[in-house]
This record gives sequence, C-alpha cells and structure tokens, in this order.
Amino acid sequence: MGSLRPGDAGGADRFGPDGPGGTSRLQLGDAGEAQVDCTFCGIVAGRLPARVVYEDDSAVAFLDIRPLRRGHTLVVPRAHVVDLTAEEAGQAVAAVGPVLQQTTRLLIDRLPADGVSLLQANGSAAGQEVLHLHFHLVPRWAGDCPLNNWTPAADASVSLDDLHLQLAPPGS
Repeated sequence: MGSLRPGDAGGADRFGPDGPGGTSRLQLGDAGEAQVDCTFCGIVAGRLPARVVYEDDSAVAFLDIRPLRRGHTLVVPRAHVVDLTAEEAGQAVAAVGPVLQQTTRLLIDRLPADGVSLLQANGSAAGQEVLHLHFHLVPRWAGDCPLNNWTPAADASVSLDDLHLQLAPPGS
C-alpha cells in the first residue's frame, strides 16, 4: 500500500480511521505498543504519511525522506521497540527479516541496484535519531562512493514521487 504527504502527486494517501489530522491518539504503553510521540509508530498506524514500498503484518518498508542514495529505504517493525537492547528486540528482528529480504530484492530488481548496504544504529551516540528500531537499506552501484559518513550523494534526492512509483506495489 503506498502513501504520500497530503498534496503530493503520484499515489494514494494512507491515513488512519480519522483521516489526516484526525483526533485518534495512540496510547502510551509498554514496549511493543504504539507510542503517541513516535514518528515511526505514526507511520505504521497510518496517522503520518509515508511512501511505503513494501509491508506485511509484522513490518513496513518506506522511502527515507533524507536518502543517502537513490532508493534509500527504512524498514521498521510494526511493534514499538526502541532498539536492539530492548527485551523484545530479538522477536522484532525475526519479524522484520522477511521484509528486509523482500525489500532488498525489490531495490535490486526495480532500480536496478548492484547491491544493498544494510545499516542499523542503536542510541544517539551511534546516530539513531528516531527511537524505534529501524534498518536502513541503501542501494549501491559499482563504483559509487563508500558509505563512511551520512552525507547524501548528489543524486540521492531525486523525485521521491517518481521513485515511489517505481518501487511501490502495482496499483498503490
């Protein structure tokens, strides 16, 4: 199911039952439950827009809004888990595995990319900015520059709408 920011062209918006700006609020709760102030919980719940390229019952893959390379995608578990140190992290990683695999195949096949780098950070010192476990899938091409810093490549910010259309499931 694909989604865009309100007003973007090229796909259908996906929002929660109250629509954009609705009054539904997620409850704060234990790990695994959606957190009201978590950006990724908002995306998973459909309260916040995202350009989803793949999803299943356990995880969601969507285009990063600050891509390092063309097609840079984030994969997040639907359950709220802060990072790999959380008690529930092992279960979340197992649940995300199939989506990582399917999204990697999608990036290699449809971009096409020569490979994909998998990156993950735990804690602010490691560069984690959103406190919801997530994995970066960064498409790579023969001869591109190494990922030894998080400075976006010049061509990384191509039209996210066009890229979404290229990667999203048909009809989304």
